[in-house]
Amino acid sequence: MPKKTIKLIHIITGFHLGGAEKTLFTLCQNLNKNKFDIYILALFDGGPLESFFKKANIRYKIITKSNKLSFKAFHGCFREIKKFDPDIVHTHLFGADLIGTICTILQKRKKLICTEHNVNQDYKWYHRFVKKILSLFTYKTLTISKAVENYIQKNERFFYDPKVKTFPYPVDISHLLSAKPKTPLKYTKFLCIARLVPQKGIIYLLEAFKKLVKDFPKIKLTIVGNGPLYHQFQNYIFQNQLTHNICLVGTKKNTKKILNKHHVFILPSLWEGRGIVILEAMAAGLSIITTPVGGIPENLKSKKNAFIIKPKNINSIYHTIKKIIKNPKTAHIKANKTHTIAKKYSLKKIIKTYQNLYLKIYHQ
Repeated sequence: MPKKTIKLIHIITGFHLGGAEKTLFTLCQNLNKNKFDIYILALFDGGPLESFFKKANIRYKIITKSNKLSFKAFHGCFREIKKFDPDIVHTHLFGADLIGTICTILQKRKKLICTEHNVNQDYKWYHRFVKKILSLFTYKTLTISKAVENYIQKNERFFYDPKVKTFPYPVDISHLLSAKPKTPLKYTKFLCIARLVPQKGIIYLLEAFKKLVKDFPKIKLTIVGNGPLYHQFQNYIFQNQLTHNICLVGTKKNTKKILNKHHVFILPSLWEGRGIVILEAMAAGLSIITTPVGGIPENLKSKKNAFIIKPKNINSIYHTIKKIIKNPKTAHIKANKTHTIAKKYSLKKIIKTYQNLYLKIYHQ
């Protein structure tokens, strides 16, 4: 007699405000609860998104309060998997991939899925080697963009792996689509939402604004996010007397309110899996300035619907922003085009795709 629901366990490192965590929440929130019994394991710590899971009544457990790989994290993960007895295990991010895969192997479970959320150019050789080993035991690997899929095949596999497949990423932008595309004003407000880590290239944005302030004394930039570089950026802003122009506000849960107060969104990443926050900015009607890295060019094209800048290039950021301030009409036209793309995004279809995948794997 078949089970009434498929027992699905997701294993992730924590509940931070990153793309992987946000898409996991959206997926779990929208899966059919009559078909799936969902349980989340956060291995290392909680985070701002924990309250979202709690409010949505999504069952979860935080294994440790440490952000390091440890026996306690491994033992706790092993215990919870055995106790829950899942039909399918789905892991996200390196630490969870490592511990989740080992625990799954030791319990002789075969239906293991891994989602790759980024191109991870900061990985060392040993990270890539570990990923290659883990892939031998993975039933299916999902990637959030074609760029990530190509990167994984090239750098994290011993040979071509037919089990790697690009899958649409679940992001809820329905609450943002009512906004109208914004027209940049004389004193345009710029916005960057990102983790404060080297990958996001924010130091180049700060350097560009240092130059822009000399030409446009009333220009404003808000940076939303947290991370290991927070205090370094805070000191930079203070030391260069940019406190009236650049506001570093830390983590904010209500992105809609922040997005609606700005005209142009900037993400100067050095590498990126997809850039989920870009889709949110597109839905909110902001013009987009970003780099052509990872999966970003799969939606955004220079001269067509976005302002594309060169990675690690202060002058590229400087001249692009200057162009927008001097010709805001162009930015408004591009915002209209990206807003139209966002309106075609269907979360309902994407959730159905995931449900069909889980059902197919369960019945195989």
